[in-house]
Amino acid sequence: WSSTVVFPLLVIIKISSMPLCTASSTMYWMAGLSTMGSISFGMDLDAGSTRVPRPAAGITAFLIFIGTVCFMLFEWNNPATLQPMGMKEKIGASLMQSVTMRTAGFNSVDLYAMRDSTKVFSIVLMFIGAAPGSTGGGIKVTTIAVIVMTAVSIIRGKEEPYLLKRRIAANVVYRSLAILFLGVVTVGVTAITLMATSPLEANGLTGIDATFEAVSAFATVGVSSGSTAIGSPFSKIML
Repeated sequence: WSSTVVFPLLVIIKISSMPLCTASSTMYWMAGLSTMGSISFGMDLDAGSTRVPRPAAGITAFLIFIGTVCFMLFEWNNPATLQPMGMKEKIGASLMQSVTMRTAGFNSVDLYAMRDSTKVFSIVLMFIGAAPGSTGGGIKVTTIAVIVMTAVSIIRGKEEPYLLKRRIAANVVYRSLAILFLGVVTVGVTAITLMATSPLEANGLTGIDATFEAVSAFATVGVSSGSTAIGSPFSKIML
């Protein structure tokens, strides 16, 4: 189904589409195309040759799997999202959300009705984003991989981090940390602005919804939990 909402001033019209979970083929081909776009076109074409698109493809597969499982666990008994569905529809809706939260911006359930734990997990997925050279946003999966492996190396007492048996250069580590820092600052300032200038509580929204909106805008995901609709003109400019 689709819906059209009229907003005043800066945001004029917002049109959103949510495929029916009973139309399983729609869910799966949308998730498949979104996954291809999140890995990047160059890596998609290269996947069948002697070169393997690593680590982006591996990390993407891991995030999709973890996202699907966590979404099912968090929303399994939520009457406003997954509870009324059958097993097949629950798997399809969870897979759809896991994929599109990092890339496409579609949704298979009502995002406003999701539990706070699911929204926080979705924030993490959106912030990580897709692979370099892809159509998705975020700080990129390779940036997270570098930061995680750097932390692992420090914990294990090693002087240099390694990824797939290759040493990670110091300038790559510094660049990844700088991207993470700038991303956190950008999202933080935008979320605080939204919380300070918009009537969230009066509309049943919380700071988590504001952060969800800020990360969605930062990562160019395009999903919304409702904060944009009631935001002030200044907060919409920030978004």
